Amino acid sequence: MAPHFGDGDWRPIAQQTSNEMDSAKLLILVAKLCRALDGEREKKSPRGATFTGNEPRSFPGGLA
Repeated sequence: MAPHFGDGDWRPIAQQTSNEMDSAKLLILVAKLCRALDGEREKKSPRGATFTGNEPRSFPGGLA
């Protein structure tokens, strides 16, 4: 798996996710992708972290 990605680096995570075959690694990558996309949304939102039904997710095993 690739090194840790910073906030907002969702494109490389998405690319890696689309190529991952290992289900355990895929679950971790999806969690990272969700966090990165949530961070992007928060940066672009005029009111900051106002959610409209897409609150941060929790994953089995505490990955989120």
